Amino acid sequence: MFNNYYLLIIFSLLIMLLNACGNITKLERDNLKEVSNLKVSHVKNEIILRWSDPISSNFDSVIIAFGPSDTSKIFVEAGVESYKAINLENGKRYNVIIKTADSLGNTSKGVNIEVKANLNWEESFVAKNSLLKTWKRNDPVVFVDAEQPYPYKMIVVNSSKKQVINNVKQRVWVWDFFRAKDADGPWEIYHQMHVEKGETPQWGRKNISGKYYIFSSEKDKSTGLYIGDSLTSLVRWGQVLDQSDSGGFFDPETETWHIFYEKNETDGSPSSWKLGHMSSPDGKNNWIDKGTAIDLDDAGKDWHTGDPDIIKIDDTYFMFIDHTDPDKGHHPYYKISVYKSLDLYKWEDQGLVTEHFGGDACVRFIPEKNKFYMWTEYWTPPSEGVGFGTSPGPNKNFNYQVDPKWNRMDIYISH
Repeated sequence: MFNNYYLLIIFSLLIMLLNACGNITKLERDNLKEVSNLKVSHVKNEIILRWSDPISSNFDSVIIAFGPSDTSKIFVEAGVESYKAINLENGKRYNVIIKTADSLGNTSKGVNIEVKANLNWEESFVAKNSLLKTWKRNDPVVFVDAEQPYPYKMIVVNSSKKQVINNVKQRVWVWDFFRAKDADGPWEIYHQMHVEKGETPQWGRKNISGKYYIFSSEKDKSTGLYIGDSLTSLVRWGQVLDQSDSGGFFDPETETWHIFYEKNETDGSPSSWKLGHMSSPDGKNNWIDKGTAIDLDDAGKDWHTGDPDIIKIDDTYFMFIDHTDPDKGHHPYYKISVYKSLDLYKWEDQGLVTEHFGGDACVRFIPEKNKFYMWTEYWTPPSEGVGFGTSPGPNKNFNYQVDPKWNRMDIYISH
């Protein structure tokens, strides 16, 4: 009896000791700080994860897993603060889990980031403007005409210029007109046009008689229209809509103009959960309300949109729209998503096509290169100004995807 009594006490003490060790381990795990400033970017066929290590005396390493079921854990020593992921499955979304660990093997709860491996877009920067910082050229509108000496024309707004008005130095708004003999550049400025403060080019097309129609956003409140026989002879026609941040498509077969606009404005830009649809026989008057084209709130999306651009491939329409980052809010933290439709009325979400911050997409097919080019504005340093990406030429199962190839070309639209 005596021996059994002491054995029971010893056994109870051992249980208490084991529980204490477990509590210490749990306490140490709970005290482990997570990584911060977690970002994803694409360089030369690789997806790169970057982060900031926690400042902690017990921090030893970072553990990365590409999904909860991934058993091939990746260990990164303290101080490295990055990892290059290769050989990912094209088009697949990965829920990357990043944990911190101490020297005893205790791990934190971890933080998550979603990564999509897309391998068809080739990304290049058109301009890097580190001098103007906040104010820069943006809102690209591109025309392609193979029969012209300069087949490629681009309009961008330049809100950085200043001039003396009534003895006061003030910022003025100018549209800069660039041209190039090759879609890859180099681009040269050949014309400028002063516009009202807050007026930015949004989209443009030629009508069947060859006149240029440029639709503008007027202080994010309304849509204006410029018309000209050439881009250097544009004349303001007037306001066409009370809504702003529009994009559209001209159907030459029916001679119908379609415009898509931010239907419910909120703070920030892009600033809408909905895109409305209107059509007109002349692009000036008689706009007919066609209802809501895209309703993100109704679809359960957690992001905002705006600045659509539409192209037609065979019998399918593709609409490229801004996709705000839910974690960072609105402007300038947006990427590009694409929707498709067979009739311009019913649209289906095709997902994100870029993984970097850049918006206001303008997409055109370049026949001699058999590629689609997407021009976007960049607001997040070190890439500021106008950039572009390319995607393989049309095929039956055409998809827009981002290619993790970053070839910096800071020479095109410079200041």
